[in-house]
Amino acid sequence: MPETNTVELLSLGSPIIPINYKLDLEIDPAKANFKGECVVTFNSRENLFNSFKLHAKDLVIASATIGDYQLKVKYEKEQEIAIFSHDTPIDVSNHNEILIKYVGKINGIKTHQDKTVGVFKTNFMDDKTGSSDNVVVATHCQPCFARYIFPCIDEPSNKSSFKLTLRTLKKLQVIGNTKIESIANDSLTDFQVVSFTKTVLMTTSLFGFVIGDLDFIKTEVKMPISGTDLPIAVYAPNNVELATFTLNTIQKYLPLLESYFNKCYPLDKLDFALLPFLNDMAMENFGLVTILQDHLLLPPKALGNKFIRQQSQQLIVHELVHQWMGNYITFDSWEHLWFNESFATWLACHLIDQEGDTENYWSSFEYLKQLETTMESDIDVKAAKSISGSAKKITTVNQTSDAFDAYTYTKGITILRMIQKTVGDEILKESLQKIIGDEERFHAVSCKPIDIWTEISKMNKSENIVNFFSSWTRLQGFPLITVTTDQNSNTKLTQHRFVIKGETDDEDIPYHVPLFILKRDGTIDNSNVLMTDRSIELKEAISLINSGHQGYYRVSYESDEHYVEIRRLIEEDKLEVVEVYKIMEDLCYVMNNYGKEVHESGLLTLMDCIIDREDYWSAVSIGLQMLSQRKLTDNLKYKKMLDKLVSKMNWNSKPSELDEDKVSVMAQLMYMYRDDSKMYGIAEQYCKKLLQGPSNSIHNDMVGSVISVISTKMSMKQYKQIISLTSNNAGIMSHIYLGEPQSVVTQLIENIGYSRNYEIVKKILHYVNDHISTIAHIDKMLLGVCNNHGEIVKDKETDVPIHEMLWEWFTTQNDNWNNKWNKTKNEYLQSGITNVSVMVLQSVLPHSGSQVSQYVSERPNDTFLQNAYKIVSKSSI
Repeated sequence: MPETNTVELLSLGSPIIPINYKLDLEIDPAKANFKGECVVTFNSRENLFNSFKLHAKDLVIASATIGDYQLKVKYEKEQEIAIFSHDTPIDVSNHNEILIKYVGKINGIKTHQDKTVGVFKTNFMDDKTGSSDNVVVATHCQPCFARYIFPCIDEPSNKSSFKLTLRTLKKLQVIGNTKIESIANDSLTDFQVVSFTKTVLMTTSLFGFVIGDLDFIKTEVKMPISGTDLPIAVYAPNNVELATFTLNTIQKYLPLLESYFNKCYPLDKLDFALLPFLNDMAMENFGLVTILQDHLLLPPKALGNKFIRQQSQQLIVHELVHQWMGNYITFDSWEHLWFNESFATWLACHLIDQEGDTENYWSSFEYLKQLETTMESDIDVKAAKSISGSAKKITTVNQTSDAFDAYTYTKGITILRMIQKTVGDEILKESLQKIIGDEERFHAVSCKPIDIWTEISKMNKSENIVNFFSSWTRLQGFPLITVTTDQNSNTKLTQHRFVIKGETDDEDIPYHVPLFILKRDGTIDNSNVLMTDRSIELKEAISLINSGHQGYYRVSYESDEHYVEIRRLIEEDKLEVVEVYKIMEDLCYVMNNYGKEVHESGLLTLMDCIIDREDYWSAVSIGLQMLSQRKLTDNLKYKKMLDKLVSKMNWNSKPSELDEDKVSVMAQLMYMYRDDSKMYGIAEQYCKKLLQGPSNSIHNDMVGSVISVISTKMSMKQYKQIISLTSNNAGIMSHIYLGEPQSVVTQLIENIGYSRNYEIVKKILHYVNDHISTIAHIDKMLLGVCNNHGEIVKDKETDVPIHEMLWEWFTTQNDNWNNKWNKTKNEYLQSGITNVSVMVLQSVLPHSGSQVSQYVSERPNDTFLQNAYKIVSKSSI
């Protein structure tokens, strides 16, 4: 993403309102600057005024006139504003045009770190000729970079039309927002003058052009609403034939979008320009989409990869959606960018899924795991924020990512998906068609997302839609729905905000929760669609809440009957694999934070069912995490089930033949059975493959678990052999299937500490101390040592508790670390001291609480120690 000076979001309060920009630009790629002439046609709030403001950045204005008025120009560089003034009041009653002549800057781009803002230039080598002086000149105006190209009101609340003329070299391809209207070649020079047709109303952020040594592929597509044959093309500096998939996708989905919106494509052509550099990766300029070329120049091998093909298709259709939503309909502030982007992805995924180019995307692991990541960030009260709350905090924008983040983007997609599932595809589509057809209200001016949902509510004669939208954008986090059943099989649902990290003073306001209830007869309950109160009672037993898992919330089933019912659905193959995964995810979070006895028995009911089915490894993996975190693995009823699972594994399987989730299960089982003699024998064979080969004989995801088992009984020779691999593992990488060097190092560090050998434990402690300021996350080497804090090791003939070794080591080194920190302020050291302090205190407090308390009290100025003690004390309450 580009980085520029911070610019305040502001309203210029100018007496003029631009309605058209006529731009004449002279661009010679061999020069560092370009010449510009801009005629701004405007409406005025006043007939007489002395001055007005326009945004301008890195522009040198040579002259500015309104009629006979020669204007003075003063710059406010920090605000990126040019102030135009006259000594006497300017009478615009008979004048509505400003003529500005100026010079602008062409930014040279050589690396991905250089700023692709305003007008930028890239030199590249032609693959066919070998010439290295080929060039691409392109623009990027979002969010506020049009001011680098011409003086303007560079805010999304202002819409105007554009008429562009470019004077540049004859040999270069030239493309803009619209079709080329005329080309005039200068017979005396190497220059051409290219004029484009006038655009429809749009914001300055959507203006763009590309000039360069470009190849292209093109075709026409029959548009269903307008009936026109619309020209479409893809341009690229090299290998444009690899963009055939892109052109075909445009050709397929552009007409589908015109039909979906029931609105003619707004311009007279559509081009995609693939660029060597673009910080924002992709930009939906009206009629001229620019995208980083690596994303869409796809050789046959890449297209053969289902994931790459799907991601590329989503990107292309996302940019096509923007031509209507985001370009034709625009939003009046950058705080609404989350909605603009979320809408484009939601509709792209919906259409691609509808066309069969993805298989059930909304219930895929890809989408639901993305959802899980977002929900994980939403349970931390310090980090969690409402969409509207985070948007209101935006006071500056210097790049697109400032205006939205992954959290608001994904949650926005989820909100749209919930609305779609609640009101239905056709009703939502018809409502959007009516909105986009209202040109005066939704095209002529910029709007807000709430304007759209207010209209949809009016059209459907229901306040629930706008209230639903308001609820999910205004409230932080998400709800937990508890499901209970009484003796008469009546069901009660209760909602509260799901919070597990930290305390909050925020009011526990009920959300508008789409229930998606699956009834016992296998149908969806259409009478209880939306839950808006704290609780709701149903006069019947149900099978599931959030069936299909399209709702952004977690469910806690709190009777054994529910788990028996879910097990029945699994055994009768009435639930998709991914739905079982989501049920287990919810159970995992509930157990670890609100866990009751019914959740533990429910886990056993479900696990006992799914371990016998080959396709449920993702859900089994979640279940094993719960058993490990809750320390239930020694419970006899769970132990019996785990033994059964271990025995059914084929530990000699080739890594390439194993499902990713099954490998995860095998790794978890090996770790959980690290003290088992039979598992040690299996781990020895894996370790031999790790160290000696052959190629691809051990899966990368098994390395950590293997080391955790081997370390329990390793000799000093084995320890030295393994620890040496943390600094040089090149010799073993070919042995590891899907192995990455850094991943292997991390796994070695995190799992070598489970030894019960006194000398090796000492070595590990010394190693952590020696590298605490040089290796990131070296503290994780203590995971095994701290896990074994209650174990006894022998120093010759003396029994030594590991927690005593930890405490002696920590108290000996702690002052040294702090002194070193005060001198160096080393970031690795800061992280290391913090994490080591927490880990050691957690391990020692159960054994020597008074000793720890005294040590902490004697060091009131030790910030790391005091903070760690607060964390550990709080977690132990």
